[in-house]
Amino acid sequence: MVWGNTGAWTASEEIVR
Repeated sequence: MVWGNTGAWTASEEIVR
């Protein structure tokens, strides 16, 4: 799940992907 798809990945995004 990429929120905004800007390439700026948060720790939460990495877990949720």
